[in-house]
Amino acid sequence: MSLIITATDFSTTANHALHYAAALASKHKTQLTVLHSYIVPVAISETPMPVMSVEECREVAEKGIAKVVDELTVSFPDIAINGVTMFGDITEVLTDYANEKNPWMIVLGNSLHDEDSVWFSGNLIDIMRELQHPVLAVPTGCNYKDVAKLCFACDYKKDTSALPLNMITAIAHETAAALHVL
Repeated sequence: MSLIITATDFSTTANHALHYAAALASKHKTQLTVLHSYIVPVAISETPMPVMSVEECREVAEKGIAKVVDELTVSFPDIAINGVTMFGDITEVLTDYANEKNPWMIVLGNSLHDEDSVWFSGNLIDIMRELQHPVLAVPTGCNYKDVAKLCFACDYKKDTSALPLNMITAIAHETAAALHVL
């Protein structure tokens, strides 16, 4: 267990999940990576035009992620925190990055009602379906506390030979949580 990944779109919901992920990383003495994906905004008109260049978008993203990492480092000085910015759709970027880094956990904000959020509300379910890594969706009002129970939902009508049982039991062991299978 060496890495937790969290993602941000700099919204209130994502900011809450960042702090939750940092507290989880601190508790379990693991590294934290804060990831931000960016795309080029396009003005919708008869002839769609980019509002900013890719380079300008990258600079804005890097400044934002540096600020977030600096703020988290002040609050959580006991863990290694790094920031990553990548161009592209959040689901694809997070999938590629997680497959490369093989994290212990991915922590994301969960709110369908955050008007500041750019992508979580529409993509959270896609991310949870696509990623082959554990994803923890943190509701905005949920503050960190030690994990006491884990629930694994499984449909036995499908092939169960590919279930990530080792990963699930490792999380249960590390967190000392009760594991329930539904």
